[in-house]
Amino acid sequence: MVRRQGRVTGAGPAGIGRISGGFGLALVLGLALSLTPSPAAAYVGPGIGLGLLGTLIAVVGAVLVGLFGIILYPISLLRKKLRRRTEADNAESAPATKSD
Repeated sequence: MVRRQGRVTGAGPAGIGRISGGFGLALVLGLALSLTPSPAAAYVGPGIGLGLLGTLIAVVGAVLVGLFGIILYPISLLRKKLRRRTEADNAESAPATKSD
């Protein structure tokens, strides 16, 4: 740390690692103004509303189908593996028949 003209500056090149006073104040004021709610005099008609509702239903449905697949796919693989194992066990334990 180096003290110059009453201000502490970083050890790196000028402007890196510190925010100057004017920019910091502008940043804080800009954030405060952008986060302040203001009324929106806007009208959303039935066409836009129904389109938004349809899109929302489609996105939620896609997420649910994806989760359903992620959950059920390993179960399906396990069932197939167990079915093949029992079929192999049944084939081994079945008596051999001779055809004359």
